[in-house]
Amino acid sequence: MKRVTFFLFLTMIATTGFSQHNLKDSTYSSGETVQNQFDEFAYQYNRIVSQDADDPSKLIVVFVFINGNSTTAIQYRQETVNGDVEWIETEHGRIGTERIVETISATVFPNRIISWKYSYTLKTKPKDAKVSLDKSALLVLDDNLRVEKKMFPVKEFRVK
Repeated sequence: MKRVTFFLFLTMIATTGFSQHNLKDSTYSSGETVQNQFDEFAYQYNRIVSQDADDPSKLIVVFVFINGNSTTAIQYRQETVNGDVEWIETEHGRIGTERIVETISATVFPNRIISWKYSYTLKTKPKDAKVSLDKSALLVLDDNLRVEKKMFPVKEFRVK
């Protein structure tokens, strides 16, 4: 299972990465693999942020969650202080809005993969030739009703 998960993760990174012309300046990725209290694979997540090739002031965010052997509930939260969210791919997700936060939630069954994609467009013209993605978070509820919160800080990109 771990080899298949790792292979899928690398394939996703390669596919996203090779579609960009200059990865260093236009793509950012963060994620983590989490073990449970028995040192077994619990889940893995990755968030890839890249500038839209046709409109560098627009960001495309891909979020992938790979679940372990237990049912898990997740919620991804994107603040919208400086930009607007447009959901592109939301399979198995329930979309919601809480004031300045766009949310998507799902129950992820054992050994399943959830992938979501959205665009983030600034509400005003970028200042200093930079576009920034507001902070976001991932909430993970495990089968013991424990909640973990993973924070993603503001990320800036230079508009080309």
